[in-house]
Amino acid sequence: MGFFHDKQQWIMSLFKNRAQHRKMQNSIQELRGELAHIRETQNLYYQEINSLKQENNGLRNSLRKLTPQANLSFVEIHLAEHCNLNCFSCSHFSQLADEEYTDLASFEKDMKQLALICGGGGDKSLSFNRWRATFTPKMQRVF
Repeated sequence: MGFFHDKQQWIMSLFKNRAQHRKMQNSIQELRGELAHIRETQNLYYQEINSLKQENNGLRNSLRKLTPQANLSFVEIHLAEHCNLNCFSCSHFSQLADEEYTDLASFEKDMKQLALICGGGGDKSLSFNRWRATFTPKMQRVF
């Protein structure tokens, strides 16, 4: 009798609390609607963020194109200012210059600075150690 009596009370409570159940269901439906609205708004924000990112990338690329970039297409190093040749198309006028050699300490300092500016570069000739190994013995022979 206890089980049947408890079940009967439960069914009676359902009839009594029907209005409260409807209010709870309506509240749940309203919350679901608000959640759907929030998700739609969130999707709109994500779309706006993505479009702003694309616009930002376009502006960044445009700015990169407009901003002058450091570019070393070649490096010319004068180890000696003078020359004993009389080349017709010489643009350095070396044959007119007095005999003068590049200072080895200044050359090393310049090569270190060039390596820092270029980040070592992909060109192996910009490696300071290679310059030192190549030119130091020759420069010492000249002095």
